[in-house]
Amino acid sequence: MSRALQIANIIQERQPLAERIATAIANLEALRLALALIDTKRFEVSKIINGYSVSVQDKLNSFDFLSLHDEITRKLVVLEKLRARFSRGTLNIGVIGMMRQGKSTLLQSLTGLDNNVIPAKSGGVCTAVRSKISHDPHGETRATVLFHSENSFLQEVLKPYYIDLSLSPVPHSFSQFLESDLPNLGHDSTKQQQAIYNRLKEDYYKNRHAYACYLKPLEYQTEISVEKIQEYVTHPQSLQTDDPYKYLAVKEVEISCNFPNDDIGKITLVDIPGLGDFKSSDRQLMLETLGKDVDVILLIRRPDVIGDDLQDKDTELYDKAELAVSDLSQRVFIVLNQLRNSPEARIACEKFEAKLSGGDLGMEFVDCLIADCSDPGEAKDKVLDAVLYYLTNSIKDLDLTMTKSCQEELHVIGQKIQAIINKSKDIFGNVDHDDYQDIEEVYTDLFGDKDSGWWREISLRLQELRSEIWYQRQAPNDELYEAFISALDECNENKGILSEADAIEMINDQIKIVGAFRAYPDYQDKLRVLISHRFLMLDKSLKQTVELMKSRVAEILKNSGSLNVLSESEGTEFFSEIYGLIPDKYAMLKEGFRIITEFRLSYRGLILPRIRQHLDGLTSITATAGHHGFSEPQEEQTLSVSANTTADEIFSALEIDYDKAINRLRPALEDLLCEPNEATYAMVEEFIDNVIRQQGIANEWKNFLRRYKGKIWSDDFGQQEREREILKDWLAAIKEVEKSSQAELFSFIN
Repeated sequence: MSRALQIANIIQERQPLAERIATAIANLEALRLALALIDTKRFEVSKIINGYSVSVQDKLNSFDFLSLHDEITRKLVVLEKLRARFSRGTLNIGVIGMMRQGKSTLLQSLTGLDNNVIPAKSGGVCTAVRSKISHDPHGETRATVLFHSENSFLQEVLKPYYIDLSLSPVPHSFSQFLESDLPNLGHDSTKQQQAIYNRLKEDYYKNRHAYACYLKPLEYQTEISVEKIQEYVTHPQSLQTDDPYKYLAVKEVEISCNFPNDDIGKITLVDIPGLGDFKSSDRQLMLETLGKDVDVILLIRRPDVIGDDLQDKDTELYDKAELAVSDLSQRVFIVLNQLRNSPEARIACEKFEAKLSGGDLGMEFVDCLIADCSDPGEAKDKVLDAVLYYLTNSIKDLDLTMTKSCQEELHVIGQKIQAIINKSKDIFGNVDHDDYQDIEEVYTDLFGDKDSGWWREISLRLQELRSEIWYQRQAPNDELYEAFISALDECNENKGILSEADAIEMINDQIKIVGAFRAYPDYQDKLRVLISHRFLMLDKSLKQTVELMKSRVAEILKNSGSLNVLSESEGTEFFSEIYGLIPDKYAMLKEGFRIITEFRLSYRGLILPRIRQHLDGLTSITATAGHHGFSEPQEEQTLSVSANTTADEIFSALEIDYDKAINRLRPALEDLLCEPNEATYAMVEEFIDNVIRQQGIANEWKNFLRRYKGKIWSDDFGQQEREREILKDWLAAIKEVEKSSQAELFSFIN
């Protein structure tokens, strides 16, 4: 099997594992939330256990849910790195090293790219941005730039400086960083801290307005030409450009090209900026990249031919990498860069290798490879081939070992949780440690019956309201009457065309345009619409009437029945909220609240049909015979229009039609004034029939209110109910943690 096919199989086999890990992550998130909740409930319980023994209090205080919560948080970070690694469509080789060790030179040799794409110039730092270079055997060289969002720039680039240097205040947003002064460094700072501070100040602070335009609310990508790559990945001293600081806003650059090597498959080289230039963000970037973006690592080192030894910075770099990759010793290759055609360099590399292989320095690795990184042949034969051989033969075992280890650690955490849960379940014995029977007897007395208690009081008050409005049901409704008079006044004050100072002239103009035959009925239509619209204000009055009556019923339930503890709303909203609280099993009670909630009176339903029949005098429609040959009697038209009809004649006819319609509406509407009171009485009567008079309704009320007795009768049950609810919540939280901590929920390998 070819190496490319082997790599493709490895990538394909990883995908289902990535999906199972994603499921485990979701389950762990749920468990973490459950642990946070149960610790909150533990604190609430701790405040009500004075009546229990000291041993109970000590046990409760010993349950350290937060430490387990924190353990899971750390494991979630590890799992997310694994998920990201196994979801990739390539096997990735990370390349790290201090500055000027030959890292970029090696990448050039492996990819066939030159200084225009991978800067490797002498005399200073070149690469400043993480680059991912993927092998594409069929494509041309392409590049995509990913820019930071404002928030990712703040979190991943700026904050590491503030943390490393203990600078305060830390900006809460990039805009705050733009507008604020840079905090001063402490007087007792070290030279290294001063160098790091200068990097923050000189690069990121002084030039903040130069690169700010590239930072948007969200991360975004843009494709660039190969010739432009340097502008986005290099320090300004390495390149002359009109906009030298935009590289600071770049998160990473993705490059694809055809590597000059056969049979390497889906491989990506990840170039991490060289460490050593006092950039706090680069250290953070390396840790993040190694943790989830690479499978094996090449650590580049160029021993000095004059004489070299392992230095602190070598071990520090290794130690930092180990923070991100727990099995680093099985994933890192040391590549010693031998200067071209130099026997001295070869000797220096061999001596350095001997020191590394001694094992006394704690730097373990897969292999130490010596190669001239500037020679494509040596880079392929001595470095790339060795790494790819190792990947194809060992990466499956490495992945399996790591995932098994992670899963076992999760199972240990689950066992710890189960142990605490088992102790937590019976710490208080039965939640109903108080005498439930005694409580129920007190509740039964308070709820009462037809002779006493809550039930008698609420029944009596509702019946009193019913009796009161029974006597008022045939009286004119004051709100509707006032609205009716107001509408009539408006009709008399503003008569449309009839109130216009130049009405005759306007009608005459209309006759010239459409003729008298059309002008007269057109104005009739306009006056009819005008009158109809004047009475729309009655709709508001009808709604107010209904809401006022609903509010009177609600006040009885809130004041006499203490249901204000369940809803403080008024009118329809009160009944809607109580309706939402009533379980479906209490069907009679729920139906009563539904009926009164949905009851409405409207102008269009009650009044409009009565009005329209008295506006026939303002219509030009001629009655026609129906299918039985009969037609409604039709009122004689006020004006018989001819071609010679004048504007004065039309105006006079319209006045007669308008006044006749208003005079007919008055008695018709006066007959309606009692109907709103009749309707609201029927509404209340129907509500009382449903929630008071039905057989068995008292039991539904009693069962419904039982769960709220601590609120309604707070003096009698308040403290007890609160404590019982807290203990019930505690047990519910225990069950949720127990359910969420089952081992199978975090198992992603067999």
